[in-house]
Amino acid sequence: MTGLNYKVNLLPPKLQREEIVDVHRLLTITGVVLLIAVILGSYGVFIISFYNAKNELSATKVELAAVNPVAARVEKMRAERVELERTIEEYHLILRSRKQWSDLLVDINRIMPVDLWLVGLELTYKQPEQKAAGQGSQTGGPAQRQVSGNSSAAKQPEAVPRPNAVIFKGSSRTVASIGVFINGLTRLPYFLEVRLDKVGEGTDGIQFEITAFLKGVS
Repeated sequence: MTGLNYKVNLLPPKLQREEIVDVHRLLTITGVVLLIAVILGSYGVFIISFYNAKNELSATKVELAAVNPVAARVEKMRAERVELERTIEEYHLILRSRKQWSDLLVDINRIMPVDLWLVGLELTYKQPEQKAAGQGSQTGGPAQRQVSGNSSAAKQPEAVPRPNAVIFKGSSRTVASIGVFINGLTRLPYFLEVRLDKVGEGTDGIQFEITAFLKGVS
């Protein structure tokens, strides 16, 4: 029968060797503890930040609720200001146009011979003869112009052109007075070109139709 072996250290306590410490195990335990501490600390910081953000969001909502009526009033005032500025600009444009047409009518009345009178004024758009002739030579003929015009109209509708001419319709006692009136129109600063379109005998004299192209309008 095998006997039991006992290890007896007979040295004094001061001379006895201390028990060897397991460094690897100690490091593992320390790392786990630190990791748990970091996780718990991060979670705590996250919870605190979450509640702070929630409180800030609530405060921001309250501020927005108080600011929204003011912002709505400011936006309404801005829209009213834009509309007012547009109305004022249109009013100034009307005043300028009214003054220009008023001056034009005064000048026309000034250059009219005594035996000539107008029965109608028409503001319209007319294509100048030179431009129309140039476009006709480029397109090649009426049929081709019609086809190309239809195709372009099918692709994109043309915008309504601005009026560029004034048509004068009236009567005169003599042909010479019509010539004097045309000469006076050419001297006015409003017109680029003046041409006589129609002239013939009428019931109350010699009837005529004159087209005067405005400057600055193509």
